[in-house]
Amino acid sequence: MRVCLEKATGKLIEMQSHATPGTLIQNAISAGYAETDVEEKEVTESEWQDILDAQPKPEPQPTEADYLIDLDYRLSMIELGL
Repeated sequence: MRVCLEKATGKLIEMQSHATPGTLIQNAISAGYAETDVEEKEVTESEWQDILDAQPKPEPQPTEADYLIDLDYRLSMIELGL
């Protein structure tokens, strides 16, 4: 499997399981990255897992319960005239 990473941050740009060398670099360039800012390399399954683990995690989205609590709070403020 081949991966394309942003050199400065280690951010995963793309992964392909059966890519031809150079394909991921070309895809990154087409997506607006400079060739000097990205690297393509062959990785093992364990290296792939390490790359995934190192990626930034998205902020958790509010749940329905969070919205209801916020709504209840806002209604209480209105009722109290605050």
